[in-house]
Formats: sequence, structure tokens, C-alpha cells
Amino acid sequence: MQRYMGGMATQAQKDLFNYVVRTARGKGVIITTHDIPDVDGLGCAYALRRYIGSRRAVIVTGSTIQRTDPLVDKLGMDLRRWSDIAKDDDRPMVVVDTNTASLMRSANGRGNDILAVIDHHCVTSTPLDATVFIRNERAVSVCEILASLIPSSRIEGDPSIALALAVGIYGDSDRLLIADMPTLHTFEALAGIAGKKRPAIDALAYPPLSADTLVDLLEDIRHLRKETHRGKLIAVGKTTQDVPAVFAMMLGSMSINVGVAVGRIRKGAYRLSFRVNESDAALGLCASEIAEKTSEECGMPKSMYGGGHDNKAGGVIIGSYGRIVAAVMKASKEVIDQTLDKKR
Repeated sequence: MQRYMGGMATQAQKDLFNYVVRTARGKGVIITTHDIPDVDGLGCAYALRRYIGSRRAVIVTGSTIQRTDPLVDKLGMDLRRWSDIAKDDDRPMVVVDTNTASLMRSANGRGNDILAVIDHHCVTSTPLDATVFIRNERAVSVCEILASLIPSSRIEGDPSIALALAVGIYGDSDRLLIADMPTLHTFEALAGIAGKKRPAIDALAYPPLSADTLVDLLEDIRHLRKETHRGKLIAVGKTTQDVPAVFAMMLGSMSINVGVAVGRIRKGAYRLSFRVNESDAALGLCASEIAEKTSEECGMPKSMYGGGHDNKAGGVIIGSYGRIVAAVMKASKEVIDQTLDKKR
């Protein structure tokens, strides 16, 4: 009988996963994730490709960020861009770490069937249409789910899989700050197989920001728009960073209840990263709900609504920066009202 790490996957999900792997080995597969992926999405994609083991299994992403470079380099990841994939390539896709079409804009226009979605986020109002849907919101990261889908014997035989999954769990759990005991046990087992101590994993999940980046972030903070609503501080700001999540992470460490970083993609188009601090998320204040309401307020079609976790979410919005700020404030206040009124 197979052994597995952790208990995030049910037997039914393991059976579905085995079907996905068999299909991927037979037909080939394109493994992809949300645009500008983090170490959780990339770690999961790498581990899945290693486990499938087919030459016709490739990882395709949108642009990546410097903060993922150490992990990519350490594992020697072969990352492709969608421009590298022929238009008539009919390999099915497996999507990890998102179930939202609006967060996969780099794959827009591809006609490939989605064989499976493996994810740990809230389901948005317009989830991706996949043959197989494996999701567990209790999981702190998608790597934690994959660690309970791949047999332990296979992970133990490939330290690179263990390292990829350990870094993903560590990165998406805010350095294990929001990890419960089962997650900690899974992480420690993976780190042991990989032969890495926490400082080495920290260096891969949270590489230090450059001095220039820190200066730019501090300048961004100076121009935050802040409002307090029912005792909750809401902060919205435009960022110079290519990826607004970097700025949003900084806002999340500043005792701001709701922090939203807005990064310009091109004229009239912005990528947003939403953060709700852990204590408020535990009370029911949901970043994913704020992201959806912001998208709705800005008149985005449902297929482009943002989404994510209780504590962090993302989205893409077409419109002016001023309108986006107003929409974020309105959406945040509505969700704060709903959350506090429920507690009465």
C-alpha cells in the first residue's frame, strides 16, 4: 500500500491524480500556473513534471520575477514561454496554484484542453473549466497538496522534488507563520529528504531585496492612500515594482488591515495584489472577496474577476488608477462591514 506525506488529499483525489498522470504520460502535457508565478506555483510545477517524467511534459509560464530566480537556478528549471509553444500544439494543460482565468492572461487564446486544475485557493465565480478539479482550501500551499498526491517513496527517491515542495510550502506559509502541525510535519519531512536546513530554504523562498528595490519600495510607501473604516486601516498605493506582490508583502508587514498594491501593466491596465493581515483573515475578512468586488466595481467581465486566498489575492483591472483606488476603498469597506456585522 502506498504511503503519502500529510493528509491533504482524499483517496478520491489520489485516484483522480493518478488518472491525470497516466494521461499526461501518454499524451504529453503543458504544466502551467498563474502569471508571474511565485515559488509555490513553480515548485509545484517542477515537482509534477519530475514525477510525470515524460520528455513531452513541459513547464510554460508568463514572465517570472527575480525573487524566484534562486529556486529556478538551484533546480535547473527549464521554463518555456507561451511564444515557444506552437499554435497547433494540442497537448492538454495541467494548471496549478490558480483556478482563475483572469490570472492566466499570458495563456489567453490557447485552445488546449485543461486536463486538470490543482489548487488551494477559493473558487471564483468563473473557475477554469477542467476535466479534473483537485482543490483543498485547507492547504497552505499547492505544494502541500502535491506532497500528499505523490507517493512518499517517489519523493524520497528524488531530493529535488522534496526541495521544490519544501520551498513552496515555506514561501506560501509566510515562513511557516501560518502553518499548522500537519503542515509543519510535512515541511520537516521534505526538508529532511532534501537535506536542507531552514536557512537554506529561506534563502530560496525569500531572497533578499536589492538596496535599490528597498529604496523604491520606501518611496512607494510615501504615496499611499490611507483610510480608516470601523477601526480597520485600508492602504492603497501604486508601485514601481514589476510585480505588485512585492510591495503588497511589505504592506502586510506594517500592521495594515487591508493593503493593496497596484502595478501598471500598460496604459490603462493594472495588476493588483491584495493583502489582509492574518488576524483579520482569521476573523473572516477575505482578500479574495475584496478582489472580486473591486473587479465588479470597475466593470470587469466575470471571466476576469480577481481572486485568491482569505489573506492574499490578485487581479487585473482595465481602467484609470483613480477609479481603481476608489473601487478598492469601496469594496474593502463593504467587506469590512459584512465581516464585522456578522460578528455582532
